[in-house]
Amino acid sequence: MTERAVFELTEAGLMLIEVAPGLDLERDILQHMAFRPLISESLMLMPSEIFRTERMNLDFNKQKSEVR
Repeated sequence: MTERAVFELTEAGLMLIEVAPGLDLERDILQHMAFRPLISESLMLMPSEIFRTERMNLDFNKQKSEVR
């Protein structure tokens, strides 16, 4: 997990599963990597609440937004 993306180690290799809201996948993440990871077919946005300065009050039952 980074401030830009969340990865999961799978049997097939490292898979990108979430990206931060407002980022361009190619320009802000993939272009800065030394290799191209697998990209989840259901790539999600990271919860925007985690980027705020105030208390989070995360709702873990809330559905995530798909990027595609």
